[in-house]
Amino acid sequence: GQAPTEVDLYAVVRECTNPKRTGGSDWKMVVKIADPSVGTISSATTKAFTDIPINVFAQKEDMPKVYQVGDIIRIHHLKVSSHCDKPQFNAKIGMMPNNSGMSRCTFSLFDGPGKGVGEGASNDPYQSSLGEHTSESPAEVALRLDALRQYWSDVGAAAAQDNTFTISVSDIKSEQLFDLHCKVLEVRDVGGATVLFVWDGSDAQPFPPQDNTDSGGSTGGGATGGGVAGVEAMGVGAIGAGSTGNGSSTAPTSCVHFPQLGRQCWMPLQQDEPAKEWTPWFGTAFPVVIFDRAATENLPAAGRWIRLRELSCWIRDGQLQGLFVDRSKWAHVEPNRVWLDAAAERLETRQVAMWAPANQQGGMTRILHDHQPLHTLREVLMAAAPSRHHCLVRVVQHFPKDVHDFCSERPEGPKG
Repeated sequence: GQAPTEVDLYAVVRECTNPKRTGGSDWKMVVKIADPSVGTISSATTKAFTDIPINVFAQKEDMPKVYQVGDIIRIHHLKVSSHCDKPQFNAKIGMMPNNSGMSRCTFSLFDGPGKGVGEGASNDPYQSSLGEHTSESPAEVALRLDALRQYWSDVGAAAAQDNTFTISVSDIKSEQLFDLHCKVLEVRDVGGATVLFVWDGSDAQPFPPQDNTDSGGSTGGGATGGGVAGVEAMGVGAIGAGSTGNGSSTAPTSCVHFPQLGRQCWMPLQQDEPAKEWTPWFGTAFPVVIFDRAATENLPAAGRWIRLRELSCWIRDGQLQGLFVDRSKWAHVEPNRVWLDAAAERLETRQVAMWAPANQQGGMTRILHDHQPLHTLREVLMAAAPSRHHCLVRVVQHFPKDVHDFCSERPEGPKG
């Protein structure tokens, strides 16, 4: 028979993006859903799908507020459509355009298996849109919810694996777009720009401190080459001529508002303050500068794991920084166990600097007690005084410039 144009369904939320403004009065977010049948769905270009997207349009306050990946959504009167031979759904929540009445599409959100299957997880929705209801009995609802909680408990970890575009901070190259799966350390306002400090346990590649990626895609110091990646592909405006002539793209137009944005350093706490449970001692606090002003209206909280999609990057004062531009997106995700296991191994073996030379015997300095474990500078700054530390560091600058200025004349003592 003819395929339905509207459906009602229950499904697990596999991912949801942050809401963004549309060209009209609505906001838009994408909720990716899955259930046991999703692997049987295919198309001419895709053998099997891992999820199906719902394009949700609503006022910002009416949007689904999914607490965590794995939670369950019940949604009624969902429009069935497709895009580029891939199935998708469309949902208009709340008031229709021109105040022509309320949409028939409604939703409710329920706890996933994070609070247990059958025990602890509530069968009452923690959010419902206006007018949402079901004709099912409480027992029928409970059966559906428990089946989906069991499904996500069995396959959720595997289903939430990163795609091939997801890389670690240590693998970022200046010529490519990339996705990150990371923990938010802090959200900070810096001179009118918003900076996310994120962490995945690895170290960003260091560059000479005089290096800067300019709007033409080159760097002062000539050590890095390349430019701000993928801007032309995003359809974002560029400064100046719009292309470097060597195949790399230029910076987004909005970058011009922050020409003096330099190195961004993260310090979790003041000395002697107790560290938060999730304070990382190893790994770069990677700054991601947000140039999409609409995205700053709804940012993740510190301590949450997120996936950042389609980031670009530049170099400022030798520091690699991520760029969240018009096409970039973020979504809450579960912690990355692969990254956490690698970080735990680094901590155990005290591998404080991933980019340090493998052979450290020919270092510039000689020290006593070389057998002591190495500490990061973050550990040094967080340690209560007085303390002593054994560090492996890269020298980026020294003061004074002239070694003779370290010296002073010794006053002559009395003769005889």
